[in-house]
Amino acid sequence: MTVEFETTVYRIALPFAQSEIEPFVWVDAFIPEDRRGGIPILSSDWVAPGVYRTRASIKKNRKSFALFLASGLREMDVTEELA
Repeated sequence: MTVEFETTVYRIALPFAQSEIEPFVWVDAFIPEDRRGGIPILSSDWVAPGVYRTRASIKKNRKSFALFLASGLREMDVTEELA
Protein backbone atom coordinates (compact mmCIF):
# COMPACT_ATOMS: atom_id res chain seq x y z
CA MET A 1 0.00 0.00 0.00
CA THR A 2 1.30 3.45 -0.90
CA VAL A 3 0.29 6.57 0.97
CA GLU A 4 1.59 9.97 -0.12
CA PHE A 5 2.05 12.85 2.31
CA GLU A 6 4.61 15.52 3.19
CA THR A 7 6.89 14.86 6.13
CA THR A 8 10.40 15.40 7.52
CA VAL A 9 13.18 13.25 6.05
CA TYR A 10 16.38 12.64 8.05
CA ARG A 11 18.40 10.48 5.66
CA ILE A 12 18.36 9.70 1.92
CA ALA A 13 20.20 6.77 0.32
CA LEU A 14 20.40 5.15 -3.08
CA PRO A 15 19.46 1.46 -3.26
CA PHE A 16 22.11 -1.11 -4.20
CA ALA A 17 19.91 -2.25 -7.10
CA GLN A 18 17.74 0.39 -8.75
CA SER A 19 14.28 -0.31 -10.15
CA GLU A 20 14.02 0.50 -13.86
CA ILE A 21 10.23 0.69 -13.65
CA GLU A 22 9.91 3.09 -10.70
CA PRO A 23 13.28 4.59 -9.60
CA PHE A 24 13.41 5.26 -5.86
CA VAL A 25 15.61 6.24 -2.95
CA TRP A 26 15.49 4.96 0.60
CA VAL A 27 14.43 7.61 3.12
CA ASP A 28 14.34 7.69 6.90
CA ALA A 29 11.17 9.69 7.37
CA PHE A 30 9.11 10.83 10.33
CA ILE A 31 5.72 9.12 10.24
CA PRO A 32 3.00 11.00 12.17
CA GLU A 33 0.97 8.79 14.51
CA ASP A 34 -2.20 9.21 12.44
CA ARG A 35 -0.34 7.79 9.38
CA ARG A 36 1.13 4.68 11.05
CA GLY A 37 -1.83 2.38 10.43
CA GLY A 38 -0.75 -0.67 8.45
CA ILE A 39 2.93 -0.39 9.43
CA PRO A 40 3.95 -3.28 11.70
CA ILE A 41 4.93 -1.96 15.13
CA LEU A 42 7.83 -4.42 15.43
CA SER A 43 9.21 -3.85 11.93
CA SER A 44 13.00 -3.46 11.81
CA ASP A 45 12.41 -0.52 9.44
CA TRP A 46 11.61 1.68 12.46
CA VAL A 47 15.10 3.15 12.82
CA ALA A 48 14.31 5.63 15.62
CA PRO A 49 11.17 6.61 17.56
CA GLY A 50 8.67 7.73 14.92
CA VAL A 51 11.20 7.39 12.07
CA TYR A 52 10.60 4.73 9.43
CA ARG A 53 12.88 3.62 6.56
CA THR A 54 10.89 3.37 3.34
CA ARG A 55 11.06 3.92 -0.41
CA ALA A 56 10.33 7.30 -1.98
CA SER A 57 9.75 7.72 -5.70
CA ILE A 58 12.36 9.82 -7.47
CA LYS A 59 9.89 10.84 -10.18
CA LYS A 60 7.33 12.16 -7.70
CA ASN A 61 9.94 13.86 -5.48
CA ARG A 62 12.51 15.07 -8.03
CA LYS A 63 12.60 18.66 -6.70
CA SER A 64 12.97 17.52 -3.09
CA PHE A 65 15.79 15.13 -3.95
CA ALA A 66 17.55 17.40 -6.49
CA LEU A 67 20.47 18.33 -4.19
CA PHE A 68 21.04 14.72 -3.20
CA LEU A 69 20.81 13.37 -6.76
CA ALA A 70 23.21 16.04 -8.06
CA SER A 71 25.72 15.41 -5.25
CA GLY A 72 26.89 12.03 -6.54
CA LEU A 73 26.71 10.65 -2.99
CA ARG A 74 25.17 7.27 -2.24
CA GLU A 75 23.83 8.48 1.12
CA MET A 76 23.11 11.86 2.70
CA ASP A 77 22.19 12.80 6.26
CA VAL A 78 19.86 15.78 5.92
CA THR A 79 19.17 16.47 9.60
CA GLU A 80 21.60 19.43 9.68
CA GLU A 81 19.92 21.04 6.67
CA LEU A 82 16.70 21.15 8.70
CA ALA A 83 18.16 23.29 11.48
